[in-house]
Amino acid sequence: MPPAARISDMHVCPLVTGIVPHVGGPISMGCPTVMIGFMPAARVGDLAICVGPPDVIAMGSFTVMIGGMQAARIGDLTAHGGTIVLGFPTVMIGDVGAGGGGGGGLGVVLGGLIAGLKNIFAPTYPRTVLDANGNVVTQYNEAITIVGTPEYQAKVLADLQRIANTPTGKALLDSIAGSGKHVTIQAPSDPNAGNSCGSYDNAAGRFSNPDGTPGDGSNSTVEYNPDRTKIGDEPWETRPPGVGLAHELIHADQAAHGTMTPGTTNNDAKPDPSDPTQIDQVNTREAEAVGIPPNDNRDYTENKIRSEWDPPQPERQWY
Repeated sequence: MPPAARISDMHVCPLVTGIVPHVGGPISMGCPTVMIGFMPAARVGDLAICVGPPDVIAMGSFTVMIGGMQAARIGDLTAHGGTIVLGFPTVMIGDVGAGGGGGGGLGVVLGGLIAGLKNIFAPTYPRTVLDANGNVVTQYNEAITIVGTPEYQAKVLADLQRIANTPTGKALLDSIAGSGKHVTIQAPSDPNAGNSCGSYDNAAGRFSNPDGTPGDGSNSTVEYNPDRTKIGDEPWETRPPGVGLAHELIHADQAAHGTMTPGTTNNDAKPDPSDPTQIDQVNTREAEAVGIPPNDNRDYTENKIRSEWDPPQPERQWY
């Protein structure tokens, strides 16, 4: 039985485009939920880097399926006629590489090629890929990328699914995916810091224009701690971490579409810490992200998602 192949394991490619050899390169896609030696498992239909167009894993184990696709191993073939040459030596999978000795080899190759072409022209999500720097990242959808350790990416992916299980959260994630902008989710540099949305590449473009029309929009980075369940002493300030991620993604969505509201507003009925006779002031964009009346008319708010969470979470009273 041959060793299992994973993202970043190498393949060789014999094709030549003109006078330029493809050479081959690392497998660049894998299953985000199945780790082999701390790396996502490779399967039929996953892509591999070539000097020319991307190559596609075309053959795999007949008997072992990972994420609904055949597991790839050392010796399995690619659509360019190449071969996987590296794998994880202590995990052995299925029959002999290159499709074994049974019949139907051409059908398997064609099936793998078709699956790979679908990944090139109509990618399926979530998926694990190598970024431009050779780091393993998870693309949740067209717009959202998770970076960090495999454990961190797995936690964030699980919380994104919990958000997607709510109607408002699903619509929010679809809105970000269709925005044409990009959101990166990463761990805070300070593990004791709170969640945040920032690193806007067009800070002014995230706000609505003075006439109320959308700004140009902006990419953003969400810093998220998936282990932080408590943000204060109020009962509603203890909540599932994913609720906090949803709050930051609401900011990211508004930034992407250029619909953040500038200015400040009353922070519900929270007294001003410096003058308890006055109402605390907060950025309007925070009141709208939470859904604090009268700033609760957005399609996506933290309080809407709280009400739809399983189990439902108490309403947030102020920012």
